Amino acid sequence: MLVGKINDSNIDNSSRNLKQSNNETNNNNDSEPTSESSTQMRDQAYEICRKYLSGEWNKISSDDMIFKTVSGGLSNLLYYCSLPATHTPVTGEPSQVLLRMYGQLLDRYDTKITDSVITMLLSERKLGPKLYGIFPGGRLEEYIPARAMTCSELSNPLYSAIIARKLAIVHHLNVPINKEPTWLTETMQTWLEQIRKVPFNSEKMSTIEQELIRFDYENEIKILFRILEQCESPVVFCHNDLQEGNILLPSDDKHFNSKLLNNNVLDTMTKSDGDYDDDDEQTMMNGDCKQKQRSNFDDHIVFIDFEFCAYNYRGSDIANHFVERMFDYSNPEWPHYYSYMDRFPNDDEKRLFIREYLKQCSELNNTSEPGPYDNEEHLIKEVNFYALVSHLLWTLWSINNARTSKISFGYLEYGKTRLEAYQMHKKFVIEKYCLKID
Repeated sequence: MLVGKINDSNIDNSSRNLKQSNNETNNNNDSEPTSESSTQMRDQAYEICRKYLSGEWNKISSDDMIFKTVSGGLSNLLYYCSLPATHTPVTGEPSQVLLRMYGQLLDRYDTKITDSVITMLLSERKLGPKLYGIFPGGRLEEYIPARAMTCSELSNPLYSAIIARKLAIVHHLNVPINKEPTWLTETMQTWLEQIRKVPFNSEKMSTIEQELIRFDYENEIKILFRILEQCESPVVFCHNDLQEGNILLPSDDKHFNSKLLNNNVLDTMTKSDGDYDDDDEQTMMNGDCKQKQRSNFDDHIVFIDFEFCAYNYRGSDIANHFVERMFDYSNPEWPHYYSYMDRFPNDDEKRLFIREYLKQCSELNNTSEPGPYDNEEHLIKEVNFYALVSHLLWTLWSINNARTSKISFGYLEYGKTRLEAYQMHKKFVIEKYCLKID
């Protein structure tokens, strides 16, 4: 999930916007600012672009610049800035950029530093948008002509394999931040403390809220970590919110899909080592060609919004991504989401993802000897265990947002759905792995 990042005035009642914070990929939803404050923002944006981009940006006025509000909320305010058609870049400066202004969630100085460092690192590794400038209140990024992935596309084998490889690359980053896996416990504890600060009031609280508040999260979190202790999971740099709204596809994705299929990329993605025949080898020519081709396709899919990134358990990041297949935020009617409890990937679907993930890890480690936990069976176990984390974590998130967010979304209903999913999956894990949690 992603903490509210939508401009309330631009909400189209599709709560998928709740997850698609970066609507910079869809100009149809952009709007020309008209208020006095927006005019001031335009002038401020112009000054930032002029100073950091130079070139043709120095030859236009604020009024000449194409300026649109993309989205806004607690964590970021996003604006699209572009040179007019009369001015063409001549010295390498971009013709259009995304201006990201930090909001309330990045008010802390240490958070801003961490965000800037990670953004620069991802940009250099081509894992995120190019970075054109960093200043105290925000940054200038590459404008990506793309769209956010849909929930159903998360299950697409073509995309799933690419996501797996890119996530493996993210997990292998050496990021200069705290490498202790404290994010999970600290985040859960912080959100739970916020929930408990509000006194219980049966007269003012809805039935659903009362039911959610009465649940013994303190004890359940202890049970959760006793379960997790029975499944080792390596600590890596994690995105922690890899849902469909945070994965960008090319705006010409139909052409992109055609290229994938025409180049037999799907076949190479779904086969394990040793499954290739002579025809496959002739098609791909050699391993270097295959790797280069994959890399070219992988570069067209971009991960965004690393606000929740931190060192965390590998299983948690992959499991959370899998769990997002169960929840579709495109429902135009209340509560603005669909839930599909049967869409948690089966073992074959997990293996497709995990196989590509492990292949990429092996290439990055430059070794044919996998680690003790780098095998399909163990990663499936990690995913099954850490799916519990996803459900309980976003239950706490939902309760808090129900009290603070102005976005039209059934937070309490969603929280109840996630808590029920947690309890169902907990029973499955305990029975499947014969766990003792006393």
